[in-house]
Amino acid sequence: MLNWPQIIVSAAISFGGGYFAHVLAIRREAASRRRAFRGTIKNQLQKFEAIDLDKLREGVVFQIYKASVSEISDACAKILGDIPIQQKLEFDAACRQYCGMKQEDVEPYDIIPPWCSPSTPIRNYERGRERIVELLKQMIAYAR
Repeated sequence: MLNWPQIIVSAAISFGGGYFAHVLAIRREAASRRRAFRGTIKNQLQKFEAIDLDKLREGVVFQIYKASVSEISDACAKILGDIPIQQKLEFDAACRQYCGMKQEDVEPYDIIPPWCSPSTPIRNYERGRERIVELLKQMIAYAR
């Protein structure tokens, strides 16, 4: 004779254990994707922090930035589903701001009063780099 209560309990335990293992595997994969994303962002962050701003010519920082946009954009798209709902909008905004920067954002001009302006405006590479670094650090924080 079949012991139905024991069969039902065994089936429930098996199903529960399998589901629990599945959830853990999904979380592990998401954590792995976020870790890879943080590594990609940190790599770009190091490139920008290593730039010697005193020996630059116009357009160099923007070229480095433009080269990083496709990699950052792809990395953001891969982990967007892994970001908690509460932070998804902020993460997406940071990614869009980073990927949508123009040369004036990356290499802004110093604001000089009109009465003492030189013949050619001076680019403020430090301010542009600070903005890039700030956005990259925001993305790392959201991907924790």
